[in-house]
Amino acid sequence: MAATTYSKSVLRAAAGDLAETYETVDYFPAYEIVTTWAAPKATFTADRCSVRPEMVARAMEVFLSAHGLRASEG
Repeated sequence: MAATTYSKSVLRAAAGDLAETYETVDYFPAYEIVTTWAAPKATFTADRCSVRPEMVARAMEVFLSAHGLRASEG
């Protein structure tokens, strides 16, 4: 867990720097949406290695909404 937290922190800091430097770069907090205290307890599959499809769909809904896009039908 410590290695995961550290590596995520480093990646988040780098992404933040790039987003501040370049107008065409945006940071979207998908990791935070999935791991936040407000996420449902059933965020991960039983093996705790994969994110449940419902949470992926939720993160994508937020992404599309944040960027003024709509999810495609189908």
